[in-house]
Amino acid sequence: MPATRKCQSTDMVLVHKVFRRELGLLPIMMRNVENGDSARAAVVSAHCREMTTALRQHHGAEADLLVPKLQRRAPMDPARQRQMLEGHRTHLALLDELDGLLPLWDGAADRGVGQRLADIVTELAAELADHLDAIERWLLPLADEHITPAEWLQLGLRAAGWIPLTRMAVLLGALLEDATPQERQNLLAKVPGPARLMFRMVGREQYAREMLVLREGVLVAAWRAVRGPGAECSAGPLHVGTDAEPARDLRPTFVPGPQARLRGEQGGGQQLGIDVPDSRAVQRMRLDQVEDLVVGGKQGLRLVAQQVEDLVAIGQGAEREFSGHPGVDQHLALLE
Repeated sequence: MPATRKCQSTDMVLVHKVFRRELGLLPIMMRNVENGDSARAAVVSAHCREMTTALRQHHGAEADLLVPKLQRRAPMDPARQRQMLEGHRTHLALLDELDGLLPLWDGAADRGVGQRLADIVTELAAELADHLDAIERWLLPLADEHITPAEWLQLGLRAAGWIPLTRMAVLLGALLEDATPQERQNLLAKVPGPARLMFRMVGREQYAREMLVLREGVLVAAWRAVRGPGAECSAGPLHVGTDAEPARDLRPTFVPGPQARLRGEQGGGQQLGIDVPDSRAVQRMRLDQVEDLVVGGKQGLRLVAQQVEDLVAIGQGAEREFSGHPGVDQHLALLE
């Protein structure tokens, strides 16, 4: 029988966005850890463990609390059910491989182990992407019709039960990073008032600081994609230009917005454009070697460009919200 009140499954879509984004970025981060840099390996490894723990708990809550109810209340395709459960088993096997290798990488930061970890995460991200697409196409519409808000809340509490109190505000930042305005409104409506206040006062700044440190490897990869694989990343502002046009500081030109996408543009030299929906501007950066990047269809480059934009937007948001706070001054110094 359909639920008397419909739940809103958009918050699970936000969780899926986090998995897609972070598992897409982790291989870039892992491959850019220098051999023997155990401090950097520990930072990336901790983030990987947080994401893999979240994925295990997410799958467990889905399998234990969502699927059985839908089996009783909704017409579910048996073949799709089997496909979903087989997907869970494949993901868990890859997670077990990661669990076995991460401790080996933490201490010595062996480059070979890091490359193997990156390969496993790349495979996991590809397998998971198809799985999440299928869940959003056929399972979540059934949940909206047949799961009550109270049952949906129970599912969320089960999936998030592993999160320490000290990490809740930070992980809320991860959920909100790619949220549309409507998704943001729906999610925050379910967050208690004190928790929302804590996020605004502490969590948002902490998330911004962590992402600046964590995504350092993504910025390095972006720099080397432009300057060449052996180029050193400048400690100064990010400047990208061509011989025909002086380089300029791109940081103030980025505008935060959901689901940025790349496109090639012609005229006045080749450009890499980033269209930001719900924004008044189209941001562009010139590339020295755009012919080598083959913009169309390169998911890795799309991820790098997206994260450069995200990183700058996070810093600007923290500067606006916490102007004069010593922690923000310290975190903005990393951008400069």
